[in-house]
Amino acid sequence: MEPATVQPGLAGPAGGADPGLEVRSRATSAQWAISREVVHPPLVTEAQFVRVQAVHTAPMPADGARRTYLLAGVVVCGICGRALDSHWLHDRACYRCRHGRTSGQPPSTSGAKRVYVREDHLLARVLGDRRLRRLLPELTEAAEVAAVLRANEMVIVCDHDAWAAESATIRIDLALVSDLGFPMPFAAGSGRPGR
Repeated sequence: MEPATVQPGLAGPAGGADPGLEVRSRATSAQWAISREVVHPPLVTEAQFVRVQAVHTAPMPADGARRTYLLAGVVVCGICGRALDSHWLHDRACYRCRHGRTSGQPPSTSGAKRVYVREDHLLARVLGDRRLRRLLPELTEAAEVAAVLRANEMVIVCDHDAWAAESATIRIDLALVSDLGFPMPFAAGSGRPGR
């Protein structure tokens, strides 16, 4: 995350400058001040830092089993652009987007239905797509899909109608549902089959 800068005196609601208003914005990497030398004694040793970083702080499920999400961080909502949340549902890894809705937030007024995607369906679509495999020949194992996509700066974009692998320069619509033998995902509560 980039360091924040404070810009005083930005335009207020009426369009005039408000000298008492401070707005935080992100500094670009060109504005960062980076020191190659240690400027103060460290609070922890490097070994302590590495040990603490290895601690997994996610809540443990009631059954005590650790959940594994192979595509965490590379599945993006095609409706709102957010990364889909990893979610365990009916003893399976899934991903969902609630379009910013949490228990502490009011419901969205956009009316967009939530996106739910089963991981096994998504992996089958990614590994079964000939065009994507031609572009990324190293895409052979389910456990390696996220690493291969990250290395190629790609994400999987999902919405209610289509799934695609995308980068800044290319979009590959993933294999048709009928080619792989399972139904297309639909919006939760839409009354259509496929979850």
